Amino acid sequence: MKKKFYIATLGCKVNQYESEAMGQQLEKAGYVFADTQADLCIVNTCSVTASASRRSRSLVRSLLKNYPKAIIAVTGCDGYAKDSYAADSRVRVIVNEQKEDLVELVTGNKAPFIIENFSGHTRAFIKIQDGCNDFCSYCIIPHVRGRSRSRKLEDVIGEIRCIVAKGYKEIVLTGINLGKFCDKGKKLQDLIEALEDIPELHRIRLSSINPEDITDELLRSFQASTKICPSFHVVLQSGSNEILKKMRRRYSTELFLEKISRLRSIFSDATFTTDIIVGFPGEKQSDFEKTLELIEKVLFIKVHVFPFSVRQGTMAYHFTDKISSEVILERKKILLQRAQRAANRKKESFLGSMTSLLVEGVRKKGYIYGHTPHYFEVALQAQGTILPNTLCKVQLEKITPKGFSGRFV
Repeated sequence: MKKKFYIATLGCKVNQYESEAMGQQLEKAGYVFADTQADLCIVNTCSVTASASRRSRSLVRSLLKNYPKAIIAVTGCDGYAKDSYAADSRVRVIVNEQKEDLVELVTGNKAPFIIENFSGHTRAFIKIQDGCNDFCSYCIIPHVRGRSRSRKLEDVIGEIRCIVAKGYKEIVLTGINLGKFCDKGKKLQDLIEALEDIPELHRIRLSSINPEDITDELLRSFQASTKICPSFHVVLQSGSNEILKKMRRRYSTELFLEKISRLRSIFSDATFTTDIIVGFPGEKQSDFEKTLELIEKVLFIKVHVFPFSVRQGTMAYHFTDKISSEVILERKKILLQRAQRAANRKKESFLGSMTSLLVEGVRKKGYIYGHTPHYFEVALQAQGTILPNTLCKVQLEKITPKGFSGRFV
């Protein structure tokens, strides 16, 4: 009988790509996926916050209990806390630098660490870069992912061609610090320009980018592209320059707003999402209010809010002016409310407009759903049989909590 494997993934799009690659390595080695009675369980952990580490460790304990005969391979960013996983002899910890060799180390079978499809998704995440050199004062990732490094440009293009040949129309370029992609002098803008030559590829998204990495050259590649989606995840973290400096971020709020303006000069209806940390040590009420004001200026369609999380090994771990958990939770609540109102204001400008929709799946009562180029989720009544990965034209009719309801045109 063929051996069975199960993979559990926590955290970012890079982890999701890597889990997909490990799964395809295992399939080439003769394993089959199964969520019961697996012989090998891989846990691709996350440690970006303390709660992510707790979830990772809880998941490993659960798998040890529910898969009593399986080998549990722990990898990912929380794998560096080896002592947390050392209690059971069935656990093998394989750090990020060895992740591409995990399958060979555990099974003895070697296969390329690439993906040929992206199971259960209609947009494929393509990892092009790993690691980070920034060492922001709150962030553990450079310690657990290592220094910035990039894949070969030709390997990325070849992988995307393979994915597109399988019917995928949208890819998401992803990395730990995506804007630092560089292979022999070729940068992110060069990759975007090269992808214009793949006719079956319709949409390109960037997973996220820091403001300082939105260069003139990158903006010119956006302007020339027929495939870049006019929706960008530009990382903010705080609307206060004092807090940004303390975070060791490499931009000011003025630079952030300038980059947003530059993007809007190319895409007049561009939409934006972002990340914000609330309750960073030393964050005064006035700093928090500056963040709220910036949300009103940009009108992000989605804000990912993270309560400040102390991570041992970072500079911020030693800061003494920490904010109480009660204040952090209250600020998170206020920020989410204001962000939702701002998002709805932005959505109002799209009501009645016609756009393309990439169908992703079917919900109850015959409704299909998908995303527009501006990253609005749209649900609409199915007409006949429309398969996932189909592009169609729709009109946005009503604002919903997730995006819009619409109709075919």
